[in-house]
Amino acid sequence: MPMSEVVDWLLNWAFLGAVAVGFVAVALVVEDRLDRPRREWIGWWAAQHGWTVERAWGVGWTSQLPGRDPYGVSLMVSGTMNGRRFSVADYSHIRMLPVRSERTSRTGPPRHLIVAVIRLAESYPPVAVQPRRGLSRLGRVWFGDRATATGHAEFDRRFRVLAQDPAARRLVSPALIVEHLAGRVPPWSIAGTELLGCQPGELRNPVQVGVPVGALRRVAELLGR
Repeated sequence: MPMSEVVDWLLNWAFLGAVAVGFVAVALVVEDRLDRPRREWIGWWAAQHGWTVERAWGVGWTSQLPGRDPYGVSLMVSGTMNGRRFSVADYSHIRMLPVRSERTSRTGPPRHLIVAVIRLAESYPPVAVQPRRGLSRLGRVWFGDRATATGHAEFDRRFRVLAQDPAARRLVSPALIVEHLAGRVPPWSIAGTELLGCQPGELRNPVQVGVPVGALRRVAELLGR
């Protein structure tokens, strides 16, 4: 290929790259302006309680969430409530949707979650309680309960305890089982000293901060008790 054509090819790619970067920069500016009223409102309200608001990209506990996106947190409120350190975050991730009749997938609309995190006084082995879905229910019917089952028939039918060490099921106390069956606590997971719970939705107003923290605090109080 002649040198002139190589130079033209490089210039064309450089131009396209600059255009792409420009579009991304414009999109970020527009998003920031649209999002500013929400951040200012929640920030003002959080300040009244001595809490802080920040954008927390790269927090480690996103590895426990669907999508595992380290840059999925767009807004996070952190502080202390009833003696416990907490964070409530607006998290989203891109979902991959299967394409029928093809061995491929495509991106769907982002999934939004409100995530609550409570820092525990001691460290625990990884464990999670999640509601059973279709495949999990079928697997239980075909193969029976795993070693992490609690022995409570209704709870084990509706929920599953995920843990590498079967002894971790002891954290799911009888009182905590009652709270799960009554729908008063969210699905949760623990890694080290961080207790996480999440629910569908977007963090749009201050009321959404206290509610998930209160429900997750109930989990923290009943762990193993």
